[in-house]
Amino acid sequence: MNRFLSTLLTLALALPATTPAAEPIAAGTHWAQPFFTRLDARFPGQGFQARWDFHRCQCGDAWIKAEETLPEGISRGEMILVDGRVLLVKGFGDRGEGLSAMIDSPMLMLQLLFVLMQQTVPEGPATVNERRELAHADALYPLQLETGAAQGGFPAPWEVKGLVYQFDDGSHRFDLEFGFQMQMLGETPSKSEIHLSGILDYRKQEFPLEANTDISDWKMYPLRDDEADAYASAKTLSDLRGLVKAKRFGKQ
Repeated sequence: MNRFLSTLLTLALALPATTPAAEPIAAGTHWAQPFFTRLDARFPGQGFQARWDFHRCQCGDAWIKAEETLPEGISRGEMILVDGRVLLVKGFGDRGEGLSAMIDSPMLMLQLLFVLMQQTVPEGPATVNERRELAHADALYPLQLETGAAQGGFPAPWEVKGLVYQFDDGSHRFDLEFGFQMQMLGETPSKSEIHLSGILDYRKQEFPLEANTDISDWKMYPLRDDEADAYASAKTLSDLRGLVKAKRFGKQ
């Protein structure tokens, strides 16, 4: 055996046999409290699929990176929701369906994920440390969604099946098939499906965007009509947070 191969073998044998245990999730943590979520959504037969990355800040902000495949092409962009009052948008090409369509779709799908996880594992993510098969069905009660800015829902009967497991790094992987009935006026009900898969990470982590992030090239949309011009002077994310906080507590 040559010296180089012998050295590699010695180093390999010296490495620890197991990876360090992941930091446990606090008991009582809700499915809707991850610091990072990757959500892949597919709508079979509809020509639409999307990947959304959601980063949650302990300050109350959320950063959403989106890649959506539509019948007319691929749309990519980013959104920063600041304290639920201002939306910053970059990218998305020439999409013309309006502000609400950009933010409502990912937020409703995210809430759908959280509701389905709560229905199948009501004890929360802290109880899932190995592969778990999921299944739940409801023939009587519709599934209602509410984000604060948008509402949606799915009539009964509906069902979900799939699996969730904790990965080696402490995050959770999930794969769900959500089935429900669709009925257009005057037509026979038909079954539709949404496939949801991705990552839920409840480990505390720093928000990826720095407070001094330049927002001058982002489009700004105040979400309250009476605040349409209140934040135009903000040049950085920190500036905007300060103005939003001042407005919220009546200091302007």
